[in-house]
Amino acid sequence: MPVGPAVLRAEGLSKQYGAVTVLSDVTLDIQPGEIHAIIGENGAGKSTFMRLLSGYIEPTEGTLSMAGHRVRFSRPDQAQAAGIALVHQEILLADALSVTDNLFLGRELTKGGLVDDARMRRLAAAKLAELGCEVSATSLVRDISLADRQLVQIARALLDEHRVVIFDEPTAVLTGGEVERLLTIIFELKARGIAVLYISHRLDEVQRLADKVSVLRDGKLVGTYPGHTLTQIEMARLMVGRELNALYPQ
Repeated sequence: MPVGPAVLRAEGLSKQYGAVTVLSDVTLDIQPGEIHAIIGENGAGKSTFMRLLSGYIEPTEGTLSMAGHRVRFSRPDQAQAAGIALVHQEILLADALSVTDNLFLGRELTKGGLVDDARMRRLAAAKLAELGCEVSATSLVRDISLADRQLVQIARALLDEHRVVIFDEPTAVLTGGEVERLLTIIFELKARGIAVLYISHRLDEVQRLADKVSVLRDGKLVGTYPGHTLTQIEMARLMVGRELNALYPQ
C-alpha cells in the first residue's frame, strides 16, 4: 500500500553553535497515526531535534515540511499554528494562576466581548477528566502536586486539535497509574490519526508504544527501525554504539 506524504518531514536538519555541531544531517519522516519514538543517550541531539521541530530554535541547515508543503518556524507559536504541539519535560506553568487560566493562557475564550470563564472551566474540567487528573479546574497551580502539574501541561497541549504531538520525557514525574493513563491517551491520539513523537529514556515505554524507533547518537541519526523488532537490549546497544558487555564486563 503506497504511503502518502509524511505529516512532518525533516530533511538534512543540522544545528551548529559556532564551531560545535549538535545535530548533523538528520532526515526523518513522521506519518499520520504513527507513534514514533526518538531515543539516544544524554547529549545525543534529542532535545535539539525536538526544539527545531517545535520552533524554539532554527536549523543551521535543512528543511521542514508538513504534508508535502515546506514550512519554516522561527517561534513556537508558528509551529503551534501549523499543528505541532509540544509537551515539555520542564513544568512551564504560572504558579499564581488557576489550572483553567493556565490551560487557556493566551487563547482565552470570549462571549460578548468578555472572557467566558464558565465555558473555560467546563472545558478544562473535561480535559482533565480525560487524563484521569482529579484536581479542580479552579485550583491554583502552586497548590497542586508536581505530577498533577505535568498532567495540566499535557492537558494544555491536547486542548486544541493538532496533527503532531511531541512528548518530551512526559512520564518522568508520574506515578504508575498516571503513566498507564497517559499511554492510553497516546494510543487514542494514534487512533484519531494524530502523529505522536515520543522522546524518552524509558525503553520499556518505548517498546510498548512505538511503531517506529529512531536512534540518535552524537548528533547523528543511526537509523529508524520498526518498533516491534527491537528488544530493550538492542535499543541500548544502538544508543551507545557498541555491545553492552564491552561497557560492563563480567
